[in-house]
Amino acid sequence: MKRKMLAVLVLVMAMMVLLEACSFSATTAHLKNVTLAKDKDGKTPTTVFGQNDTFYCVGSLANAPDDTELTAKWYAVKVTGIEIEPNHLIAERTLKSGTSGFYFSLVHNQGSIWPKGDYKVDLYIDGKLIQTLNFKVQ
Repeated sequence: MKRKMLAVLVLVMAMMVLLEACSFSATTAHLKNVTLAKDKDGKTPTTVFGQNDTFYCVGSLANAPDDTELTAKWYAVKVTGIEIEPNHLIAERTLKSGTSGFYFSLVHNQGSIWPKGDYKVDLYIDGKLIQTLNFKVQ
């Protein structure tokens, strides 16, 4: 009887491991040379932007399958001059790509300027937060 119980226990544990393995999804995709810049080529890196600037986040996506989703979420962390909640989501952009260089840009609305303060961009690979870049507008 003990032998049957042990066999059943081993079988149940093996099934649990197999079920977990089937739902596990690991990617080898990763980010390289990510920076904020004043241009889409990343030749003018910065962490301080002017109120009329376009924000660029540039870098490379390495070891990524062709259907990898790279997402940038832009936030106003704490700004002055307008009333918005801290960590206000400004925009979200997603690229579907394989291994390649990338850039995201964020342009202010025509006729307006960026409020002074602290901002950030969160970068996700297939829905998983990978990196956060903080910056200021002065």
